[in-house]
Amino acid sequence: MAIWLADPSVGEHWDANSNWIWNERARRKLGVIYLRTLDGIAVVVHPYLPVDRNIHEILGALEDPDPAAPSIPADWTHLRTDAEVVAFLQMTESKSIRLLVVLHRAAGGPPNTPPPNTLEPYFPVDKFEPPDEHDDPAEDSEAAARNLASVAQRQMPTKDHTFEERKYKIRERIRRQQETLRSVNVEQQ
Repeated sequence: MAIWLADPSVGEHWDANSNWIWNERARRKLGVIYLRTLDGIAVVVHPYLPVDRNIHEILGALEDPDPAAPSIPADWTHLRTDAEVVAFLQMTESKSIRLLVVLHRAAGGPPNTPPPNTLEPYFPVDKFEPPDEHDDPAEDSEAAARNLASVAQRQMPTKDHTFEERKYKIRERIRRQQETLRSVNVEQQ
């Protein structure tokens, strides 16, 4: 996947018609998305973000660039939800898959443009902030740590719905730990 970072504070990032320029080689980054979600895209983009900047919006190219405007895809779309990311990855005919990540303006610079309408807002500044470390004593498998934290031993559920709730909580813990592992791997690379 090819990813371009677009900075609204830099005039060279858009053309004379106020269109974002996509295929600027100096701004192109390559990445592999492991999670087909907005957070999966954010994990790939995060190492390339300048200090104190974050994602303002994400655009995806549905087609290759138009020969009349080789720096802009013939068709593109905003990606605002996880469902839109999945649909985009299935529908795009662009070779390679192209994303344009627009950054929030730098602090002290001119303000961001207002959202186009209230139904499709831009991402808030803190949307893709890395989560605080999750410290859940109930996830610790050591009996001594569980006793020190005053976490009681779990009883096996006796009803179907409580058993399903337990499975859901376990899956959520697994998902959190996998995300933490992926972020640690990204930081290591």
